Amino acid sequence: MSGSTARNALSAAAQTAVTTAAGLFYFGFLMRSLGPEVLGGWLAWLALGMVACLADLGLRESLVRRAAVARAEGDTPRLIALIDSTVVSVALSMGLALLLLMGLGPRLVHLGAAAEQTPGWIVAGVAVMVWLQRVADVHAAALEGLQRYDRVARNNVVGALAGLATLLLTVPVWGVDVASLGLIVQYLVSGLAHQRTLRELLPERGWLPRHARYALAREGLGYGLSVQTAIGSFLLIESIAKVLLARADALALLSYFDLAFRIGRGLRNLLVAGNRVLVPRLAAAHADAAEGDAQSFDAMYLRSCHLLFLLVLAVFSVALGASSLVALATRGSVEPDFILAFLLTLPVWMIFGAVDPVINASMGSGAMRLVVLAHGAMLGLLLLLVGAGALALSHWPGLAPHAGPATLLAVLVSVSLPCLAMLLAYHRRQRLPLATLSPGRSLAVGLACFAVGAGVNALDASPWVQGPAWIGASLLVLLLLRGLPAWAELSLALRRRLGRPAG
Repeated sequence: MSGSTARNALSAAAQTAVTTAAGLFYFGFLMRSLGPEVLGGWLAWLALGMVACLADLGLRESLVRRAAVARAEGDTPRLIALIDSTVVSVALSMGLALLLLMGLGPRLVHLGAAAEQTPGWIVAGVAVMVWLQRVADVHAAALEGLQRYDRVARNNVVGALAGLATLLLTVPVWGVDVASLGLIVQYLVSGLAHQRTLRELLPERGWLPRHARYALAREGLGYGLSVQTAIGSFLLIESIAKVLLARADALALLSYFDLAFRIGRGLRNLLVAGNRVLVPRLAAAHADAAEGDAQSFDAMYLRSCHLLFLLVLAVFSVALGASSLVALATRGSVEPDFILAFLLTLPVWMIFGAVDPVINASMGSGAMRLVVLAHGAMLGLLLLLVGAGALALSHWPGLAPHAGPATLLAVLVSVSLPCLAMLLAYHRRQRLPLATLSPGRSLAVGLACFAVGAGVNALDASPWVQGPAWIGASLLVLLLLRGLPAWAELSLALRRRLGRPAG
């Protein structure tokens, strides 16, 4: 790995770690300050606002690649026009989508007993926050295209810290009405910082997008829409689950699901963040494969599969074992719904993280069809399960109290099955035997590790019991991991690094 690639990977991982920790503190503080029911109502509106992110049509992701090409060609005027065109397009499309969704909100989000907590301040705060987030992300994408991951990481960390400071000062005084204010400040500060960095790198570009061109915005739709299909399906899955939980009057479970979802997403992104900057290496290996040398491409893919599965299994098993400790830290007590949310949500992100090498290989080869189909299948399967659940409730109303847990189970199934199908389909397409992943051994070790993590939460809900039990379970997970193929690879790599003989 080159020095610049390693720095980019380190910057991406560090930013993910800090912003994830800040986000978890943000929502943990809101849960303690507002209570899970009140927070659940706000999260339902936030979920609806996040659906509007689909309106950017993948232009942000398209900008990264197009900006990199313009930079490599030394075409500064085109680079500036690309950035300005994307900023204007996303700002307008997001604004219109937010106005539409927030206007339809009372018909889409039914909060039951919590309906009184939906005044104009909450709706306006969510809309402004989401709009600022997407506009800031466009400027961050431009910097990523210029290979300035370090500046993106620094700007995002500064924004996250500013948002946390705002949260701590305002929520204790004004409550749920200003729940979005910390995030508004976060994205405003990071967006302005991205703008300032772009001005330093591109002095010809002003603060306002004066060089926008419709033709350039339209050019980015092809690749952008294919990537947006993958990203948007997962966003819709999250939002649909939250809206269904709100309609089932399970606002506390909604809050716990959101916390577990954020922890799972943060852990997954932290584990795969460094891999994203390796996509160019996969692309180069794919080019060699096209000339008849497919061995290096397949070897790189299989190595990443083995190592990533070991990492996600270790991290998510340990995280599952800490569920009761997280509950004690955020709620002061352990509730069954809290543990249930973690048991059904963390496996979603573990499985999705484990198949990330397939996504990387598809991006490196430029063949995104399999990834798009898998993400579309996730959304389609969830809608099918939700429809079946609604039909069952119409015939057996007594099932209504179980609607919340059933929704979380539907999310787990709708993500897991297409991910496994994508893995099988990729191996078949590449003519790689499935045995190269040691599926039987991996499944046995995986179930054992998750059983150990889940078992900790069956013990007494006391930090003096949960703490030592979690440490013991974490050590047991490490012992179980020795049964995976990647353990030998890691041991050999460490021995080489320490200068010890391989035997």
